[in-house]
Amino acid sequence: MDPNTQAYYRSALKLKMPVVLNKHVDGFNVQLGKRNYYFFSTMTPFNSAANLYLVNSKYATNSILKEANIPVPEGKFLLASKFNYETLVELTSTLKFPTVVKPNSWTHSGLDVICGIPNIHVLFNKCEMLFKDYDELIIEEYHGNLHDYRVLVFRNKILDVVARFPAKVIGNGEDTIEELVNQENTLRLEKSNILLPIEFDFEADMNLLNQGLTKESVPEIGKEIALGYTCNASRGGSVKAIPKEICKENEELFLKFARVLDLEFVGIDVCCKSLMEPITSTGGVFIEANVVPSVRIHEDGLGGEKKGVTLELMKTLVYRHPFSYLFNLITRNKNYYSLIIHFIILTSTIAFSIFFLLRFIKNGALWIP
Repeated sequence: MDPNTQAYYRSALKLKMPVVLNKHVDGFNVQLGKRNYYFFSTMTPFNSAANLYLVNSKYATNSILKEANIPVPEGKFLLASKFNYETLVELTSTLKFPTVVKPNSWTHSGLDVICGIPNIHVLFNKCEMLFKDYDELIIEEYHGNLHDYRVLVFRNKILDVVARFPAKVIGNGEDTIEELVNQENTLRLEKSNILLPIEFDFEADMNLLNQGLTKESVPEIGKEIALGYTCNASRGGSVKAIPKEICKENEELFLKFARVLDLEFVGIDVCCKSLMEPITSTGGVFIEANVVPSVRIHEDGLGGEKKGVTLELMKTLVYRHPFSYLFNLITRNKNYYSLIIHFIILTSTIAFSIFFLLRFIKNGALWIP
């Protein structure tokens, strides 16, 4: 079972939900009312198939967001059948380098996303390489010198925020950069299975070149050596749990992002100076909508407090089917009578309060300005 699915599964068991392990999808389903809710890989039942299909095209997604005045990178769409050097030059004539090239279709963990491309010649080579596996690419302007965040939104509410950082090592005045990377990779494996090794790929090579360094260079004590542009933990990046501190303007913008794409559950990748400063006026951009976001980076609490986001998500299924959930508690868990009584009292109190409030309003007993 995928580690993300395991997180949902643990929360479902904690809530005493009617869970059925499902070998056909290497996951599980929750049976409530007449519904079956399936969880497998990073897939959840919170977004519709139409939403998944829409966000599968990154270019279409960004075009919709741009029309809604949500800031996204300037980008171009390129088909394999139209690809040649002259077309690429013409297509990118209005873009500023460095650029980013990535598959238009949805991929996970930053797979085949190449950032920091310095010129048209390197861009052509990278497009040529990616077109061996993909039919559609998008080319975007790269926005550097900004902080990277993942903001998790569920049902018009911001659940959590994590900061993300590209791969790097710190010099000790003795070891080469290659030796420092090997040491850091050992520490990453010990720290968490979320953090995959740093690799000497194109981004690492470009970063070293820009810093006038090679793998054999020995950086001075305390010197930070950047080795990447993308922040995915699966590509050598790291994440840190941070407080959910977002200014009102940005909070409204994140919720608008989800509403525009009609997404009930989404992990939003954004690059900006600070979440406490309005993104629209400080040069920030929204990078991607993750419709099957990893919850592990929130639940594990790397570098900060653990967040039980899956527990909050699973509770919504309970609220959707309260009587079916209650029936299962009674029939499957004989020792939960106290919990059941409290549940009945709570729901009854809420129902009666709403009933009498509506009566008062109807009869004019309650004045509402």
